[in-house]
Amino acid sequence: MSFVTIIALSSVLLFLLRYPQTQSVCKLSLKDKGMLIASMFALAAVSSVVLGTIYPLYYDYMTGQKISIGPFFYIATFVPLYIPMLFMAGIFGYMGWNSKLKPKIIIYFVIAFIISAIIVYLIETRSYIAMFALLAACFLLIYTLHELYIFWQSKQIATNKLAMYISHLGLAGFVLCVVLNACLQYEADFVGGLDHKAEIDGFIFKLQDIKYSKNTEFVRQIAKFQITDKAGNEISNLAPEHRLYNIEKVAISKTHIHSFLFYDLYIALSRVQADKVHAKIYYKPAMAFLWLSLFIMFLGPLLRVK
Repeated sequence: MSFVTIIALSSVLLFLLRYPQTQSVCKLSLKDKGMLIASMFALAAVSSVVLGTIYPLYYDYMTGQKISIGPFFYIATFVPLYIPMLFMAGIFGYMGWNSKLKPKIIIYFVIAFIISAIIVYLIETRSYIAMFALLAACFLLIYTLHELYIFWQSKQIATNKLAMYISHLGLAGFVLCVVLNACLQYEADFVGGLDHKAEIDGFIFKLQDIKYSKNTEFVRQIAKFQITDKAGNEISNLAPEHRLYNIEKVAISKTHIHSFLFYDLYIALSRVQADKVHAKIYYKPAMAFLWLSLFIMFLGPLLRVK
C-alpha cells in the first residue's frame, strides 16, 4: 500500500508540474477533471490507512513507546474521504469523454436517497458519516445496476466496461457492508464461573468448562462456551484461550471466531481468576458479504488482464 501511495503521489505531482505545458495541447474534458478529483480523494483515503498502519510502528521505533490506533480513526478519516469518490465514480465513470452530465442522475439520486433513508431508519443510526456513506453507496449501486442492465440488453461484449461495472458493484457493496458492520456491531463483557449464562441480544452464552495446560513455552487457560438461541437450539461452541509466555513474560489472548452467513461471533478470553472467567464477546454483522464485496471489487481488474 505504501508503494501504491508513492506512485500515486508522484503521478499527481508530475501532472501538476507539467499541466501548464500540456494545457495548450490537450484540453481536459469534464470527465477528465472529475476522474482526476476522484483519484485525489481515493489517494487521500488510502494515505489515511497507510498513516494509521505505519505511524504506530514508526512512533514505537523512535520513542520506544507503543500507541494503538482504533477503528474510530479510520471511520473518521477513510470513510468521509471515500464518500465523494463514490459519487464521482457513478457520475463521471459512466459519462462519455465528450458528453455532458446525464439528467437521469437526479432520478438515481432520489431513489438512492429513499433507499438509504429506509436503511437509516431500520438500523437506527444518527451518524451523519453513516448516512452520507449509505447515500453514496446506494447511488453508485443503483447507477451501476442500471448501466449493467443496459449493457446486458445491448449484447455487446466490451471487457473494459464489464470490468468497471463489476468493480463498482464490489465497491458499493463494500461500503454498504462497512457501514452496516460499524452501526450494528456490539461487544459485551462476560464475567462468571462454571454454568454461568449471559444473554446478549438473543444469544445465550454458557460457560461449560475451564481448562489449564502448561508446556516449556507458555501457560494456557482455556474457556469453553456453548452458544444457543432463546429456544435452546445450539448454535456453536467456542473455546478462546489466554496464553502467558514464560520467556517474554507477555500475555496474549487467542480469540475464537465462528463465522456465519450474516454475522460473526468472537470471544476473547481476558483472564481466568479464582475460577471466574473474564471474557469479551463481539458481534460483527455482514462480514461474509464484506469479504465477498472485496473479491468482486478486485475481480474487475482481473478481467482487463489479457
